[in-house]
Amino acid sequence: MDFFTDELYGPNDFTQRDEDIKKVLPLMEKVLSKETLATFELALKLNTLSYQLDFELVNNLGDVKDISNDQYAQAYRSCNNLEQRKLQLELIDMLGNNLAGIAHRRSIMLVLKLSRKPAKLAGLEELQAILERGANAFRKIKKIDDFIKPILQGETVIMQSLFSGKNCLPEKFTMN
Repeated sequence: MDFFTDELYGPNDFTQRDEDIKKVLPLMEKVLSKETLATFELALKLNTLSYQLDFELVNNLGDVKDISNDQYAQAYRSCNNLEQRKLQLELIDMLGNNLAGIAHRRSIMLVLKLSRKPAKLAGLEELQAILERGANAFRKIKKIDDFIKPILQGETVIMQSLFSGKNCLPEKFTMN
């Protein structure tokens, strides 16, 4: 779980990672399988959608530092993007399953290990490290559904509650 909250959706600056992805995308298209490329495309689509949803929510919150659960719930509802939120959860489910299948292939781990030196020479060490940490995180998950389904179910309950006007959030959020 730490990998997902820290590396993929944490309060970090992902600018360098995203720039590195742009650099290697042409090469990836030449060497990766269609299935792996489709998974990578799915990850980019989810990343873009998540940024859009977060940006819209933050805009609706304004400059508030200490956010009450009612303010957050109102801002969430005012985005009026239930279908996009549902799509986000569908993409998370699809991506999780795809990545779990890819990470358990021995060939992927071998490719990652063989890529270390070329990545270093190309200045892509951080991207390489993220890919390796991600693959290792997914390899530790025995059954992806045991990991991802409770998260998706919890997020679905929160989403449906918020859009129906019910508030199921903690008392106070603090935005740093």
